[in-house]
Amino acid sequence: MKRKVATLCMLALMAAVLAGGYGGRLDPSTWGALPALAVLAYPAAVVISAAIAAIVFLSGRRRWGAALLLAIIATWPTLRANFPFSRPDTTNANEPTMTVLSWNVAGWDSAGVVINRAENADMRLILNSGADIVALQEPTNHGWDYDQTRSTRGMRTELDSLYPYRSTGRFNGVALWSRWPMKILQILSPIPFTSQSGRQLYRYNDLAADITPPHGKPVRIIVSYMTSFQISDRKANQSSLFQLFSTAFAARAAHARKLRAALDTCRMPVILCCDMNDVPASYAHRTLLGNDLRDAFALGGRGPQPTYVDPHLPFHIDHILFRPAQNLRLLSYRLDSPQWSDHKPVIATFSLSENH
Repeated sequence: MKRKVATLCMLALMAAVLAGGYGGRLDPSTWGALPALAVLAYPAAVVISAAIAAIVFLSGRRRWGAALLLAIIATWPTLRANFPFSRPDTTNANEPTMTVLSWNVAGWDSAGVVINRAENADMRLILNSGADIVALQEPTNHGWDYDQTRSTRGMRTELDSLYPYRSTGRFNGVALWSRWPMKILQILSPIPFTSQSGRQLYRYNDLAADITPPHGKPVRIIVSYMTSFQISDRKANQSSLFQLFSTAFAARAAHARKLRAALDTCRMPVILCCDMNDVPASYAHRTLLGNDLRDAFALGGRGPQPTYVDPHLPFHIDHILFRPAQNLRLLSYRLDSPQWSDHKPVIATFSLSENH
């Protein structure tokens, strides 16, 4: 009996790894939430399977250990996307660069505890980051933003000095700041709707700008914020968790296809800064990458590196994707540590030199 249970557990682990490795190829709008959930659980399934494979090998049951390892290896592209170990190209001292910071700032203070403080720690992080371009998701919260809140309003002098070019208005949950002149574009039309809890939401939260650095050709920067699971609205919606997951996965799939179509109309260098609320190799992630974009995390990250800071839900859901070009090459990738937001800022530095 124990042997049968052990065998079933091994088979279940292998199935979980394989489902997570290939579930992102299936459209959640058609196949439902189960394959997408398998992709979400893939990193945990790999870690557990690798640990059990080591234990099984040491106990002498090498066939099962080899089977688990083969299941992991069979998902190599998804493994590399979630556990990268590449190093980007190095730069020389004279190479012109552009540093992009992408961050869901959660309204600058999602907990509401620093609204009346003189200085906002997360805005201070941005001002000290050295970023040339700042792409923000959720820069507003409960009707106020960084122009209206004491903890950020007092920092306007520094903000104006460092980033004189900024998107105006809410732009449906996203914003762009730049050191250099930019031309704002709206690449997707937002579709407003009201949730059952009364919150005003948008189905597409996207903003683009063509930015011209002083030492390079124009680059299109796109900031995007995709639908979350809205778990906090569960009681108001009277929805099960599975219903929330199904709705969110399908909404992100539709959003990704729309955004991918917009990317296909642009042939210039592109950097996409996205709180995708989904993991590497998910359907939305694969759709946005297409055949021409690359993931800065996959090229410059080391290990799993979760961007969502909840210790119980350590997911990598914030992404910087880019279209490589002669004058756009990744130099470095890193995360920083927030004070108040529940997301980590993602920071990538690119070379703008055409001499490579």
